[in-house]
Amino acid sequence: MRSWCIIASAVLAACFAVAPTNASNAEAELVRHLFDKYMTTIRPVANYNDSVTAKVRLTLLGIDEVDLDAGLMDVQAWIKMTWTDANLRWNKSDYGGIEVIRVPSENVWKPDVTIYNGHDVEIETTMILVYHNGMVMWVPPVSSTVMCKFNALWYPFDQQTCIIQLGSWTYDAGKIDVRIADEAEDEDNMDKNSDWRLISLEHKHFERKYNCCEELYSVVEVHVGMKRRSCHFVREEVIPMLTMVALGLFTMIVPATRADLRLLVLTLLIGSSLVHINLSEAPSALTSLSILNAQMVIVLIGLFICNCVQLSILRGHSGTLSLLSKLTSIVAKSKSGGDEKSCETLISNDELRCQRTVDVVFTVPLIFVAIEAITLFMGVPLF
Repeated sequence: MRSWCIIASAVLAACFAVAPTNASNAEAELVRHLFDKYMTTIRPVANYNDSVTAKVRLTLLGIDEVDLDAGLMDVQAWIKMTWTDANLRWNKSDYGGIEVIRVPSENVWKPDVTIYNGHDVEIETTMILVYHNGMVMWVPPVSSTVMCKFNALWYPFDQQTCIIQLGSWTYDAGKIDVRIADEAEDEDNMDKNSDWRLISLEHKHFERKYNCCEELYSVVEVHVGMKRRSCHFVREEVIPMLTMVALGLFTMIVPATRADLRLLVLTLLIGSSLVHINLSEAPSALTSLSILNAQMVIVLIGLFICNCVQLSILRGHSGTLSLLSKLTSIVAKSKSGGDEKSCETLISNDELRCQRTVDVVFTVPLIFVAIEAITLFMGVPLF
């Protein structure tokens, strides 16, 4: 009885030991069969004029940094590529039912798909999946700095779209036809970014002709739509600017006879606002000055001009006084309904009349601009 137990144990051990060995031998034999005379530099087509269809899809993993001034965006992504290699097919029943093998990417021909508008493109070397029907799938991690066209007009409540162009670097559409993989758009893999939120990811296919060549090239464009998370910028940039503008408007409460004091305060506020814009994270180029910053600076400069006019009145410049006298006469007549006695009462003090008119003419539209800016921008969602 004991001998039978020993024999049974030996048989079971032999079965468990032989099974994986046979599987390993089958896979090794398959790899030798496929790659014995395989060449990684030749497109896997029966005829030279045939085209290899490479289906690609970009999965965005993260946005590291966005530079609006330079028009650059650092991204981390996966590029999924699938194509058919006629030289990598086998009958799975001949090799122990093996349906897929994994081989190093340098051992297989790959389409030279890269990011056209990127520099410092790094594509990691990873394993490639080869299926028994000849389909090959490669999903390498990619990091790159992409060149984009940004518009900072609505900073810091802006939405930006960066276009990432994918295509073969050396093969035209007649040799490698780059297409979009038939999968749903996936936006859930992206890591949370402190400054930007992904709002759309759309793939589009084009065929383009470049000046260098006569052939058409197949290109897949990935439109990355993102929205700035504005809460941080409101706290550190918008609120200080609005505070300076509010202080500038409150200086108009000071009597016009102290226009020199007004002017001093406004000069300090204008200087502070310009320094704040330059030292903040806002775009530094004048062509990228945002509407919000422009409106705030316009209000402060308008108040500055108003007080310059007040000083000229106080110093008795006749040209300024006569011009404003005509303007205030019209305002006085319209308010009094043409009553000459009431008009005489209103214009009894030319200097005071001119000062009040200047304050009204300048301050009312500037207050309107400030209110419009606050209403427009603070109504935008911050997150």
